[in-house]
Amino acid sequence: MWLVPPVWIGVMSVSFVFRSGVRAWLWLGGANALGFAMLALARHFIVR
Repeated sequence: MWLVPPVWIGVMSVSFVFRSGVRAWLWLGGANALGFAMLALARHFIVR
């Protein structure tokens, strides 16, 4: 529970590094997709 605010503060801070809003959306969306893919792979290998 206490890890969530620092993670969100880090994500929000990093979003100001990008040159445009489109780049921020693409990079953060790609990171989100990668995170979900890793979660799906972990579930696939742990359940079996």
